[in-house]
Amino acid sequence: MNEHPGSLLLQKLDALERRHHVLLSDEKRRRLEGLDALVEKWNRAISLVGFRKEEDRIDRYFIEALHSSLWLPAEGQAVDVGSGGGTPVLPLAIQNPHIQWTLLEPNQRKALFL
Repeated sequence: MNEHPGSLLLQKLDALERRHHVLLSDEKRRRLEGLDALVEKWNRAISLVGFRKEEDRIDRYFIEALHSSLWLPAEGQAVDVGSGGGTPVLPLAIQNPHIQWTLLEPNQRKALFL
């Protein structure tokens, strides 16, 4: 576990790891940072998610999803109906790469992002 004073996302991932034992490799952290940058970019262009504040986006998009990963099986199949802007499925897919994820989203703009 690393301390990341410059990144709110990484600080919150550290806290999640300490408090709830959600273990994240350095590679998964990098992928989550990349996803956060994409979500932020796309959100400005097409109102991808409704979180206006960075802290809300990080808590609701990433931390809540990753916390729920504790209750998923190590592998298998899952369907996310109404995937929207990718929460919780995209953080879960990064955390649980051995699950085959199927995403269903009727909104073409959001489906394009996914």
